[in-house]
Amino acid sequence: MTFCQADMVFKARLNPDDGRDWLRTGDLGVLYEGELYPTGRLKELIIVRGRNLLPHDIEAPVRTCHAAVRPGGLAAFGIDASTGTEQIGLCIELRPGTEQYAEQVAERACLAVHRAVGFRPGKVVVGPKGLVPKTTSGKVKRLQCRQQLLDGSLTRHRGSTATGHRPLPATRVEPRAYATPANCGRRHQACDCRFTF
Repeated sequence: MTFCQADMVFKARLNPDDGRDWLRTGDLGVLYEGELYPTGRLKELIIVRGRNLLPHDIEAPVRTCHAAVRPGGLAAFGIDASTGTEQIGLCIELRPGTEQYAEQVAERACLAVHRAVGFRPGKVVVGPKGLVPKTTSGKVKRLQCRQQLLDGSLTRHRGSTATGHRPLPATRVEPRAYATPANCGRRHQACDCRFTF
């Protein structure tokens, strides 16, 4: 951290004339009826076409879109598209023994996100337990998940030697058009989906 960056973090000022310094933590929150409620982290904020989206607002509908989605095995994050705009990226872990539903889970996840926030994900990766990186305490590492998706290492199943399964390369599923009740019959391309087992 350079001297200038340190000042921005440790000596933030709400009012230049106040003289008081504040610590810029990177946390986001909302002040409601005199109470402060934390809502997320600034570095995890996803901005799609000027709209601010929090990862847990995207993950919540995906969590319930299909019974095969593993609880706690879900990460939403922003990815830069080739067009220069940010898109939604999703990584979804499946419950053991439900690998045959991977394509169905990806399609329902795209639909659930579209209904909830009005945008479809740009990329979806569906795989087994261990696909989504976590801290030792079980918190999802969204930024690491994003980086691994972008550099291609996420599609290789980690932990395969411990389970005895031979990792298979991810396969790309060609996007298919689908219609939702929300778009009144207009056709949209499904998101870029990858499955790894």
